Amino acid sequence: MAGLLLSGRSAEVAACALETALRDYRRNGRAPNEETRQLALALATAVPLVAVALPALLDAAGPQATAAVKAEARRMAASRLDRHGAGPASSVTAALSASEAARIAGVSGQAIRAAAAAGRLAASKDQIRGTWLITAGALDEWMGRRSAA
Repeated sequence: MAGLLLSGRSAEVAACALETALRDYRRNGRAPNEETRQLALALATAVPLVAVALPALLDAAGPQATAAVKAEARRMAASRLDRHGAGPASSVTAALSASEAARIAGVSGQAIRAAAAAGRLAASKDQIRGTWLITAGALDEWMGRRSAA
C-alpha cells in the first residue's frame, strides 16, 4: 500500500467512508482484502475516538488493533478531562457525558443511559440538566464486565 497522509478531519471522513464500504462488503458476503484491512488499521489508529464508533472498521482492523484503539480512546478521553481541570480519570469528579462514554465504549448513547438507569454502570445524574455523568473508571469497569460476559 502506498504511503497515506491524512490527518484531522480528512482522516475522520476517510474512516467513515471506509466503514460504509466495509458494511457493503459484509452485506454482499465478501471479506475485505489485505490492503483494505491495512487501511482500516491505519485509519483506526489515526482517529481512535472516531474509530470506536465504527464497528466494521474495527472488525477489519482485527481484534488486537480493536483492543489497542479502544484503550487509546479511553486514554485520550481521560487526558482531555485532565486538561480541562476535571482531575485524574479515576477520580469521582472526572465525568464523561453519555455520548462521550458511548463513543469510547463503541455502543449507543441509549445503551449507556439504559445501563446507568438500571445500575449496571455506575453513574450520577445531573439534577439540573438531567444528563448522566460517568467517570472514566466506571466506564472501564463496565466495559470489562461486558467483554467478560
